[in-house]
Amino acid sequence: MQEAKERSHLPDLERALPFHHKEWVFQRLGWAGLALFLIAAGTGLLGPGGLSTHSAGEAGFRVSFDRFGRREANLDFRAVCRPPAGARTMRLAVSGACLRDAEIQWMRPQPDTSLAGEQGGLTFVFQRDPDAREIEITWSLKPQLSGTRVCHLSSEGASADFRQWIWP
Repeated sequence: MQEAKERSHLPDLERALPFHHKEWVFQRLGWAGLALFLIAAGTGLLGPGGLSTHSAGEAGFRVSFDRFGRREANLDFRAVCRPPAGARTMRLAVSGACLRDAEIQWMRPQPDTSLAGEQGGLTFVFQRDPDAREIEITWSLKPQLSGTRVCHLSSEGASADFRQWIWP
């Protein structure tokens, strides 16, 4: 009887202990989830950052891009090309898979002309200074759909293949 009197100042505590334990576990899982989210954001998995920027290609053709982007937001690309000596034009071909769900927002330098490529792709033709050793082309795409994008770019016999993930 004495034990019952001593416990009476904490009513129903023994019945509430499982609930408190579940609440404690849920809080710790929430903190862990928040920490993972902050780490992902800080490293570039959710936007610009260290793991986000990547490059692909060969020695004569290199493309820099973001691995992760957002739907309806601009994705910037930079290509450095070494065209053959003495050529007056340089071509940059972008696959149809890369352009299927995206709009080209801008391109610098402006291409002189563009030609329809294979399977919905585009080939951009640029006039160039024959003495220039490298040409740098930058452009921006705006993806319209979420999910994985597969891109194939080529220039003067060299190519670059890569994938991007577009967040909703």
